Amino acid sequence: MSQRDEIALGTLRELLLYLQGENSRVAIFDATNSTVHRRTRILHIVAQQKGESPEVLFLESCCFDESLLEHNMRLKLRGPDYKEVDPILALADFRNRVKMYETSYESLGQYEESLGVPYLKLIDVGRK
Repeated sequence: MSQRDEIALGTLRELLLYLQGENSRVAIFDATNSTVHRRTRILHIVAQQKGESPEVLFLESCCFDESLLEHNMRLKLRGPDYKEVDPILALADFRNRVKMYETSYESLGQYEESLGVPYLKLIDVGRK
């Protein structure tokens, strides 16, 4: 977990360097920022930037439609994590990963609003 955090934060620092470039306006930090603690850390690092700090917009994609979830899980099985793994075992493992993820997940909302940090929620792949 600590190695994952180090890699993610190193990537964030690279992204911030990129944004200091003359032709750089937008960058996407695609990481699992699923807790208030993690998002606070990101905001802190961004605020420490010399000069004008870039704006942060958090994006959360939520899926409540069971058929979409099932479809997305099966698509995920085609990725490198499950290459050459029995599909039944892979699907069971992925479902387990999702359950573990759900235990620590903290949705965007009150915390970000209390700080005036903008966020966007995408529901069911664009239904809302």
